[in-house]
Amino acid sequence: MMETMVEHVASVLGMAPDLVREVNLYKKGDTTLAGQYLEFCNVKEVLDSIKVHDAWVLLSKTQMTLPGSQSNFVNLEQHWV
Repeated sequence: MMETMVEHVASVLGMAPDLVREVNLYKKGDTTLAGQYLEFCNVKEVLDSIKVHDAWVLLSKTQMTLPGSQSNFVNLEQHWV
């Protein structure tokens, strides 16, 4: 359900869904909705490290040119799921 909302927000704002997700990532020092203080959070660093991977680049291009097709690409490529 949240992914659907992210996709909708991105569409309304004319942004890439991944950019909406990235802007809303938790950061060190944030407090979660459950009230947990994040003394350590490296989500952004992990995301940045995978963005250079060929599959990420291809997925990003697919997302920009064929809306709605990214789910199919991910399902086909992620054999570990």
